[in-house]
Amino acid sequence: MDDKLNIRLDLIRKDNKEPLSGDDYRVEFYDEDLIKDDFLGETGLDNFGHASISIYRKKFRSLDSPAEKDPDIFFKVYKSEKEIYKSPVFKNIKVKEVSNYSASGGLDVDLGTFMI
Repeated sequence: MDDKLNIRLDLIRKDNKEPLSGDDYRVEFYDEDLIKDDFLGETGLDNFGHASISIYRKKFRSLDSPAEKDPDIFFKVYKSEKEIYKSPVFKNIKVKEVSNYSASGGLDVDLGTFMI
């Protein structure tokens, strides 16, 4: 069975430690691969600086990584279509080890809180 992954993170401002929010911000999530990174999805930020997407494991198993079991996830933050932050790559996320089953179904993966 292909498990659903719920990937989330929180963004706060460096200058005042308030949540990063607003309609001009968006976050894109990727799985790093040798040839071409897999685009996992994108989302806006809520009023609390939360960003989250839900994907199925098959989304990060591409032609250049068909046997991949543990994704190498990174994200980019955009403001008004300009990239303002790129995260480090979280290598080989052991989904079963870092996740909890969600009430909405699937596994929760929390990447943490980041100051932008």
